Amino acid sequence: MTRLLGSSRARDIACLLALAIFALLLLWPVTLGGQVLLTAQVMLSYDPWHHHLGEFPELSHAKGYPLLDPVNQILPAYDFIGEQLREDVLPLWNPRQYFGSPFLALSGALYPEVWLHLFPNAERVLSWSAVLFLFLAGAAAFAFLRTLGCQRPAALFGALGFMTNGFFVAWLHWPAVRAAFLWLPVILLCYERAVRGRSVPWALAGAVAVGLHFLSGFAQMSIYLMLVIGLYGLGRVVRAFRRGRWSSAGWPLLALATMVLLGAGLAAGQLLPTFELGGSSLRFNTYEEQLCYGLPPVGLLSGFFPHLFGHPIEAPLWGEYLAVQQRAFIEITWGLSGAVWLLALAALVLRPRTETWFWIGVAVLGSLLALNRGANALLYFTVPGFSKLNAITRSLVIPATAVPLLAGLGLDALLTASAGAATRRRRVALLGSGLGLMAVGLLAMFAVRAILPTTRFWAMAQELISYADRQVFKCCLVVALSLALGMLCLGRFRRPAVVGLMLVVAVEGYLFLHAFALTSDPKYLHIQTAIIPVLRAGEQPHRFLSVGDHWKRRLPPNHAMNLGLEDIQGYFPLVPERTERLLEAIGRQAIGHLQPDWRLPAVDFLNVRDVFSRSPLASTEKYVPLPGDYEVYLYRNRQVLPRAYVPRQVRQVADAEQVLAEVASPAFRPHEEALVETPVSGVRQEPAPLSIADYGINSFRIVGEQPWRGLTVVSMGYWPGWHARAEGQQELSLHPANYAITGLVVGPEPARWVSMFYYPASFAVGFFLGCLTAAAVLTCAILTWRRSSRPRFPWRPG
Repeated sequence: MTRLLGSSRARDIACLLALAIFALLLLWPVTLGGQVLLTAQVMLSYDPWHHHLGEFPELSHAKGYPLLDPVNQILPAYDFIGEQLREDVLPLWNPRQYFGSPFLALSGALYPEVWLHLFPNAERVLSWSAVLFLFLAGAAAFAFLRTLGCQRPAALFGALGFMTNGFFVAWLHWPAVRAAFLWLPVILLCYERAVRGRSVPWALAGAVAVGLHFLSGFAQMSIYLMLVIGLYGLGRVVRAFRRGRWSSAGWPLLALATMVLLGAGLAAGQLLPTFELGGSSLRFNTYEEQLCYGLPPVGLLSGFFPHLFGHPIEAPLWGEYLAVQQRAFIEITWGLSGAVWLLALAALVLRPRTETWFWIGVAVLGSLLALNRGANALLYFTVPGFSKLNAITRSLVIPATAVPLLAGLGLDALLTASAGAATRRRRVALLGSGLGLMAVGLLAMFAVRAILPTTRFWAMAQELISYADRQVFKCCLVVALSLALGMLCLGRFRRPAVVGLMLVVAVEGYLFLHAFALTSDPKYLHIQTAIIPVLRAGEQPHRFLSVGDHWKRRLPPNHAMNLGLEDIQGYFPLVPERTERLLEAIGRQAIGHLQPDWRLPAVDFLNVRDVFSRSPLASTEKYVPLPGDYEVYLYRNRQVLPRAYVPRQVRQVADAEQVLAEVASPAFRPHEEALVETPVSGVRQEPAPLSIADYGINSFRIVGEQPWRGLTVVSMGYWPGWHARAEGQQELSLHPANYAITGLVVGPEPARWVSMFYYPASFAVGFFLGCLTAAAVLTCAILTWRRSSRPRFPWRPG
């Protein structure tokens, strides 16, 4: 790669080696200390692990833990994927959440990083892959800046700023989000090389990079990334037109279309299931509702001063209360080093070229998209699925990417300064930039004093004002130091000054990361409990329910995936509409969010066998307390229905809303009847005891003690893609039963067993398109290589 980026390959390799060492040292608790990049101790806040909190006295005075999703959502999902991949199973379906739901659309199970989870200990794999991605992101930014013509020190400075920006650090625990930081500069590098050299191989490499990003499985980041790439490509087309090169403008447009279309084709196996699930998901926001999740204009100051509005560990975080809808710290921060901001502003004055104006425009656009204003209207009304996204503040990924690249361009402009008037002009421009940033600091101090009286934190206003002043003073001090070093870059001490600027960025990035992206001992993730083996025990598959008066006092839903259990709750952004509506209908309000009401008959046909709670449940004949020394109160449901059963009668109710109302009613009798919306005629109900055999993630068999027929209720979320075949291999029809679960029609002939397997058409078509596109890309690459390897002069023997 270094040969393609320029001469002196050894120096380029040395810069990449420096970035690798920096990534290893930045996360030294992971690489050298044996810890994991997770707040694993948060597990001891939940049942049943809370009972063991006294065994760890070091946690008695621990600070708060701002990052819950990496432990509660990311780790269980990737642990589950690794478990299945080690068994040579691709998890298309997830039976351990929501009484079964599509999994591939959200998991990114086809993404190459996930394959690292073939190794056990998902927490260590996640942590070490974060180190790898940190280095690769810096290397990609370095390579892209070198392609734009930046000198090595400038490209290295921009790469360090890219690696340590606050948005990247805050989302470092999320593999799908950090993929945007890796693949954006890679795609831009490939596109720039493809356009400059009219190179087909580089265009194909860019298509592979686009496809890999799509496979990461985060639709919102893909939208923002494609927006930047599309604008970059259109900018190249416009530049060609402005130069009068009408004939050469076609290649940039063709290269852009080739990369995006082939990339989408390569990732079709991921994209088509995502579109299918997104179209059925209940999540939807009106345009006004989506703007409620935006960032107030004053929130943009967090880009200059990350902790201006508090910190989730060091001080009360009051910035989230400035918006209409409260946004967590990671949603409102994209802080960058003062040195990065200084050099980015220097690029505006010292290098007013096309690429500089482009990245300035991109940074402004990304900031506007994050505000609770109307800049999102075009995306909302034109991009399919954008209305289902609410965290529009994540568009801060765009300026968080653009500003470090601008900083690299700015330092390159300083290093190319010549003597005389040009050098003096650069000094004036640099000084003006530094004074401008310090003026922003004064604005921030006044903003804090003006806003605090309007919030519920007025009681501690003086404390928060003092804290904010310290943050502003610290940032202004960094700007002053960076300004002095920048001035030295224009004199004799250029080399030590550049090294000093890099050290400023590295130290600031280190301090920010270790103040927020906490690490911990992985022992907190492997606490042995008495109740988990009891919940797992049983010959037949069954589900459980954890209840409590607060979401922090019960087992988080996603942990069923890595515990080998099955829960009727879950926590993922996209859920089938019928599944979500049924859970809402049978839910009752608890602090945090709704939880299913364990007293309703609906939990019986949802196969809930066990219920546990930190406090005893109200007296009921339905549940029997299990004797034993457990961490919580454990109850067994005496009326639970098996995973598959044949009710005595089937009643058709054409109105789906009426079906939902009856199913969620305390008077519903799932043991006696099943409700369907489509007629099931010509088949008699002949019940028989049924059991589950060969139970797997994507398939299982229903076996009867005697032949049976009729509508069979299978306690599994109804979703297109499931197929059922009885003995004789005839295909059986599936219908929604009891509003949201699967009804299997066995008949007119009785069956002794039924085989069920999940293979959705969206994945089948997507996988075929992916293979077809991969074959096309490989064929083009081979043909291009053969053409380039031919001798440039005719060969004549003798």
